[in-house]
Amino acid sequence: TKGTAQEDLKNNSTNWGNHVDSFWNITNANSKYSIDNGRNWTKGAYGKKDSAESVLLSTGASETFSKQGIYDIAGNVWEWTLEYTSDFFPCASRGGYYGGSGSDSYYYPAVRRDVKSTTDYGEYLGFRGSLY
Repeated sequence: TKGTAQEDLKNNSTNWGNHVDSFWNITNANSKYSIDNGRNWTKGAYGKKDSAESVLLSTGASETFSKQGIYDIAGNVWEWTLEYTSDFFPCASRGGYYGGSGSDSYYYPAVRRDVKSTTDYGEYLGFRGSLY
């Protein structure tokens, strides 16, 4: 684990990624952000987010979200996986999303899994691009 508390993954991963209750200051001029669920993107540093608001960020927007050299392991979008859960729900989403809480008992973003059908879609669901 190299100093990373596993308890953070299970109970509160607001410091692991972009969630509605994560507060950060994005100064990376090469990043992009969206405040309208990904319909429009603005290039440049978002600045300081210090209230509960939903902001979608480009991958690697902040060193804050890098744990052990891996970026965006939690938050931003639910990761679409082919984890088998049942015949009716053959897929699962994992990792939380930018509009969900990183500390709420329902979301538990780093460990939470949610069953999905192959036809589910939305701005909150995607593939987690990780830079390491």
